[in-house]
Amino acid sequence: MTNDRSTMELEAAVGQGNESVSPAVAEVLSEPYNRYVLRYLHEHPTARVEELVDVVFGAEVAESDSVATPANREPVCFSLRNTVLPELDERDYVDFDPDEQTVARADVPEDAFTAMGIDE
Repeated sequence: MTNDRSTMELEAAVGQGNESVSPAVAEVLSEPYNRYVLRYLHEHPTARVEELVDVVFGAEVAESDSVATPANREPVCFSLRNTVLPELDERDYVDFDPDEQTVARADVPEDAFTAMGIDE
């Protein structure tokens, strides 16, 4: 996760026209949780929701230099299950099965990975 480009870097690249990133992709990538999920799914095309919670929570703790506690983890879990994954599913970036608690990478635009500095 340490290679994740910051929101400011992504916005600057899009604003300066340095990368061909569509506004829709830029909007998705403006949310750090979305970037963490998509980066993980690039390397692991399928995952359980709990895996993604661990990944996102770990990245958030590392970036904020805070202490990891169950109380800090719960909002991440709630956000992924109720907002992030359903929205990525709606955009066809992932296939989220809330009953099975699984997520699979779907049709992520190539420019999303390029903008995050991932070679496809």
